[in-house]
Amino acid sequence: MKECIALLLIISFVLSSTAFADLQVQNPWVRATTEKNTAAYMELTNTSDQEVKLVSASSAVARRCELHTITDNGSGLEMRETTAISIPAKGNIFLEPGKTHLMLMDLNQPLSEEDVIPFTLHFSDGTRLNTNAPVKAK
Repeated sequence: MKECIALLLIISFVLSSTAFADLQVQNPWVRATTEKNTAAYMELTNTSDQEVKLVSASSAVARRCELHTITDNGSGLEMRETTAISIPAKGNIFLEPGKTHLMLMDLNQPLSEEDVIPFTLHFSDGTRLNTNAPVKAK
């Protein structure tokens, strides 16, 4: 019986590790600010055979996090909240300044270059990735 439980635990660990290996975060960073809002940027890579969507994020430093896109409305650029950011199968996306990004709203404190911000990213397939993003003055 103990051997069966041990085997099930090992299988469970392997399967959960495989799921997390399908999504990767590279080069995350957050813009330094003394204001109440700022933005986070990163590259998200999906190595699976299925499209996955980033559907939300959370961080202890902000009361809420929103997914934002920048679009041209004909008279200029406009930032809007979106419900999801698609990451194609076997592809990647960049969250970057002036384009799609993650907004940290109603910050608990100013963010300076010494800080490292923890995030949890929530995906449509149920995956949750924890990452840490250094604060930069860019």
